[in-house]
Amino acid sequence: MAKKKKKLSVRQKAARRTAAGGFNKAAFKEIGGKECPNYAKLTWVQRDKVHGEMPAVKARYDRHMAKA
Repeated sequence: MAKKKKKLSVRQKAARRTAAGGFNKAAFKEIGGKECPNYAKLTWVQRDKVHGEMPAVKARYDRHMAKA
């Protein structure tokens, strides 16, 4: 009998994305920089929106992901 896959909750998806990227508060603070000092407190949906609005933050995020 095949196992059914459980649908992941939003929190589970966010936790996996955070773990996969090797993020911690220091990394979030570095990515947010002066443009977005509260970057660590944002949800992933809000962070993705910030990436569209602030190219400098998006560039730092991409640099971090290249290392991870």
